[in-house]
Amino acid sequence: MNYRKEIDGLRAIAVVSVIFYHAKFIIFGDDWFEGGFIGVDIFFVISGYLITKIILKELFDKGSFNFLNFYERRARRILPMLFTVILVSIPFALQILFHTNLIEYAKSILSSLFFSSNFFFYFVTTEYAAESSLLKPFLHTWSLGIEEQFYIIFPILLFLFFKFLKNYIFILILVMLFLSIQFAEVIGSRNAELNFYFPISRFWELLVGSSVAYLEINGTIIKSRLTRIFPIIGISLIIFAIIFFNFSTPHPGYLTIIPIIGTALIIGYSSSNDLVGRVLGSNIFVRTGLISYSAYLWHFPIFAFIRLTDSSIANLEKLIYILLIFILSNISYRYIEQPFRNRNKVLSKSFWLIVTIFLTVISSFCIYIINSDSLINSDKSEKPISRLLDRGSYGSEKEYFEHNFDYSVDGKKSNQNILIVGNSHADDLLMLLSNSKSVSDNFNITLTSPIKRNDDYNYQISCFNDFLKTGSTFCEGSARDNDEFTENLNTQYEWAHYIILASNWLPEDVNDYTKLEEIVNKVRKDGKVPIFVSSTIEFQQTSTGDIDIEVFAKDNKRYPTPSELVNLEKLAYRDLENNQLHLVNRNLSGFANHMGVTFLDKRDYQCDLKSKRCFVLDSNGYKLTFDHAHYSKEGAIFYAKIIDKIKWFSISGSQ
Repeated sequence: MNYRKEIDGLRAIAVVSVIFYHAKFIIFGDDWFEGGFIGVDIFFVISGYLITKIILKELFDKGSFNFLNFYERRARRILPMLFTVILVSIPFALQILFHTNLIEYAKSILSSLFFSSNFFFYFVTTEYAAESSLLKPFLHTWSLGIEEQFYIIFPILLFLFFKFLKNYIFILILVMLFLSIQFAEVIGSRNAELNFYFPISRFWELLVGSSVAYLEINGTIIKSRLTRIFPIIGISLIIFAIIFFNFSTPHPGYLTIIPIIGTALIIGYSSSNDLVGRVLGSNIFVRTGLISYSAYLWHFPIFAFIRLTDSSIANLEKLIYILLIFILSNISYRYIEQPFRNRNKVLSKSFWLIVTIFLTVISSFCIYIINSDSLINSDKSEKPISRLLDRGSYGSEKEYFEHNFDYSVDGKKSNQNILIVGNSHADDLLMLLSNSKSVSDNFNITLTSPIKRNDDYNYQISCFNDFLKTGSTFCEGSARDNDEFTENLNTQYEWAHYIILASNWLPEDVNDYTKLEEIVNKVRKDGKVPIFVSSTIEFQQTSTGDIDIEVFAKDNKRYPTPSELVNLEKLAYRDLENNQLHLVNRNLSGFANHMGVTFLDKRDYQCDLKSKRCFVLDSNGYKLTFDHAHYSKEGAIFYAKIIDKIKWFSISGSQ
């Protein structure tokens, strides 16, 4: 069979588009390669064309077909590189993956070895393009499964039709093609995920390549001056699909015909004599096409493992990883693919012995992982899931701090005394600042509370305004008018140099600034410095009161992977943006600026605003809040380290 450079050039376009699609380049807020998934469809057409041409040529030339020889060539093409990538990936999987994910990883390898991963991933993924799916190192082997299933069925059908219905081979191809695409279109509207992975939904793409092969062998494809434009139309259709197709494009289906026809036009009508053929036949395209299989196998595990350790990958870093992929691909093509394809270098007996050994070793390892309870990194998943679900222990630990904190101001006189006024969120702030080395080493801190804790330790800011005006501590729904509380608050206020107002500020608190303005003016008149602290982020709750991390733990019975954790942190940031507190804090910040009052934003330590994430777990797997908003003991310690690092509590003594 004559070598056609332009087909390898087509492979180059296919593999580059797929790699850039999976890399997820976000430029100006958009993914510029959303349509890159059609690269796999290009591969399907090419495979259908080449395989059908091999089979038909042998049938027409010899009147028979050597199935053993055919499948050995396929095995030499596919298995050595697949084994290589699997073996290289195993140490990274053992190091990075949690136990549950490691088991799924092992199952995915087994399914890829036996060319059934398309069925496997149909049952374990929600959507192919979903972020969670991009963390599965061998998800991309679903396409190998489709191709090999085609190679099992189609050669047999071709052989039988050649023997008994030779004149109807093309009709067979067309009927199968028509039924397959109709199936894809109908199923796609009912079950898009099944449609994506199911072989019958994909066979028509390979059969388009088969049609081109039959017409070429039969001499039906006639090239003329008119047909010179066909390759240009073909490449235009492919480029159009890459640019304009996206996640919402029904696929595979009727729209998929666009890049499929484009590929068929290039295969059928392009040559070294036309512009498209010369471009695709250039060295850079051909060389990339030759290593396309290696690049395809390498790229997905590399990106998956990177995302599992760091989901915030910059575009420049992605380009570096892509360069690494192509370096590895060149090496593996030269030292693995080429030698194993050459029967003179690796004899059939040696080849099948090697296949048997590696298949046995890898399969045994996978079975061991699936059935073992004592793996190297299983301790990563052994953190008690109660850490994500037990609110009682978090609440009791915080309560322990509250009851054991010394609210007395005796003996703590200085010009660095802080009185925090507010509700339960003011209490959280006290716990935070008490765990901050930079704050606790330089300031004395207390909260509006009696020396001995009672149920009325919170003192609302509106009540504090009344206290400043009248001296009375009575405030409906906040505190009892008792001598102990009043005496202690008077002492605290006289003692304090800084007055911090901290609360879950409500719209009514900032819509009418009269009370706040009165507080600021009175505090300043008394020679003290007022400070405003923003509301705490309140995470979105379900009807049962669960927050996202708790929902995840209940649904999955495990801790999230690093990337899954990042997704949960992004959901937390969503709550930051969508909550009414966002508007309230903005208004409060504006008022503080107007009055010349220091405004401290809790978002600065609760979130990474640049990457749009809000933290939910510490490094030991403890929740940072024990409910939707209030800090756990671990949360206070975690945030305290951040405020020390960013110097969040940087306030001046000026009025």
